[in-house]
Amino acid sequence: MVGNRSTDVEMKGGYGYRKLLHHVFLALAVGGCFVLLLAVVSRERESQSVDSFFRYYGILAGVVASVLLHSLFSPVRFRFTFADALVLGFLLWSLVLCLWKEPLAESCAGMLFLPGVAYLCFRRALESHRRASLALCVAVVITGLAEAVLGLCQLYGYAAPGHMLFRITGTFFNPGPFSGYLALVFPLALFLALKYQGCLRPRRHPAGWVLSLVSWVSLLAVCLIVMVLPAGMSRSGWLGAFAGGVWVLGAHYRWREHLWALYHRSRRLFFVLLGGALLLLGLAGWGMYALKPDSADGRLLTWKVSSQVVGQHPLTGVGPGHFSGAYGAAQAAYFATGGTERERWVAGTPEYAFNEYVQVAVETGIPGLFLFLLALFLGLWRLRHSAGLFGVLLSLTVFAGTSYPLSILPFMIVLVFVLAHAGAGRRGFAVPRPFTSVGLLLLLVLLVWGWQRREAVREAQQDWREVSGSGVLTAYDGLYPLLHDDVFFLFDYGRLLAGSDSLARSNEVFERALAFRGDPMLCNLMGKNFMEAKRYSEAECWFEKAACMAPGRLYPHYLLARMYARTGQREKALSKAELILATQPKIPSTATREMQDEMQVLRDSLRHAEVR
Repeated sequence: MVGNRSTDVEMKGGYGYRKLLHHVFLALAVGGCFVLLLAVVSRERESQSVDSFFRYYGILAGVVASVLLHSLFSPVRFRFTFADALVLGFLLWSLVLCLWKEPLAESCAGMLFLPGVAYLCFRRALESHRRASLALCVAVVITGLAEAVLGLCQLYGYAAPGHMLFRITGTFFNPGPFSGYLALVFPLALFLALKYQGCLRPRRHPAGWVLSLVSWVSLLAVCLIVMVLPAGMSRSGWLGAFAGGVWVLGAHYRWREHLWALYHRSRRLFFVLLGGALLLLGLAGWGMYALKPDSADGRLLTWKVSSQVVGQHPLTGVGPGHFSGAYGAAQAAYFATGGTERERWVAGTPEYAFNEYVQVAVETGIPGLFLFLLALFLGLWRLRHSAGLFGVLLSLTVFAGTSYPLSILPFMIVLVFVLAHAGAGRRGFAVPRPFTSVGLLLLLVLLVWGWQRREAVREAQQDWREVSGSGVLTAYDGLYPLLHDDVFFLFDYGRLLAGSDSLARSNEVFERALAFRGDPMLCNLMGKNFMEAKRYSEAECWFEKAACMAPGRLYPHYLLARMYARTGQREKALSKAELILATQPKIPSTATREMQDEMQVLRDSLRHAEVR
């Protein structure tokens, strides 16, 4: 009997020790996810930022280590659901295409790998404890509050913006993503402010003061976002905030029930109000179009040309990270055979499709778009009773229709956080604990390797800044293996190769850069290389491609006119000179005036030669 009692005490003590470790590591896992969400407020956050990748690799490695330790002591097994299959299936499909289309594009692979790991961490944390959701939602609201405060400081001159051309950017590079991020935080902050108002009364909730603090912080975030969002001048952000906010207010005040009652009580009044609301929405839509008509028409052209790219690559797309390069080639082909004057005026060289659904179809094909839309639809359906998270996802889906949130890593982190709620607490396949532990350990190893790799890339970029302008070609040759997917490095490297008479190698580097960025200047530089090598027909092809890629720019026509004059093709040179003189530059500058002045001299000399 004594032995049995001793054994029972040891078992109880062991169970208590294991339970204590479970709670400690759970707290670490949730805290790591909290820090991961807070990390979205940081500088250098554009899609290809090396510092951003480096930071997230390090933070996620710590989070995965905490989740791994928690899984070893947790009595709750991870359940793999259909929502998990859709989210991870889309990311894996995109990652496979990324490695297949371009095996060396590490930045694109990181943009897919990091959100996938973050999704698994959020899923595990949310599945282990129901209160983790509130803590992580508060983290998102805090990031929106910090962005709004910084935006106001920039607006009134107390902080420097992220771009010299804009007055307000938050921690982003331009006002578009800044406004979009505020838009997706707005419905969540509004929901928490409304839900926990008045919780300071102890009789209503034992932790009322904590929930009251959450409500006041959320209310402050709502007020500041409403103050600063109009200054961003982002129509996409306004639409996203409006959609998410209306949903949250409708759910809180039960507008659907009131409207249904009004419909049964007075259908005439119901339809009058509905017609008035639709009229106001139509007027608001026209007003937003009239605010920036060139921008709106330019996006319509982008979607039109992008649809042609989808038709050419319907199954596998062009590969993640290759939208700009494929679009540049498609737009050049489009204007080579037609296009209206209005389209030529608004045409640009976009890096993004300004519509994530179009860009997903271009980069991953129809299968990728199907997985993406299905994951979003399932997330909206399963979160329909959680007004705050539904509002965030609704705001993001609306904003994604006219912007590029998935090309910025913090947006992806917030998106997978919301989608993780759709998969948590559902029935699914219970993954055995050994498989969960081995999988997390493998992810940890990959994150540590990626962290070291990004550190090497960051050091390479620092070395490039030091040798930039020195003309030391051997230094660039050594940096190329690490910076092979950095368009700005490739541009610099190609020009240096051209200056050292390595014209063939220079064109190879420029062609690689063209796969990532549809920039007509790369075509111009390749044409100049061919012209220097006296291969004039090939130079003409590249200059013409640059002219069709960006019809509003004078520089390709200027280079063609000079080449025609140099090779004795007087009629063609005179035609190009007259075209440049008759063209009104979209953005007048000193360079455009100098080109037109030179073409005036060239035209006069050619006409004088004809008279003689």
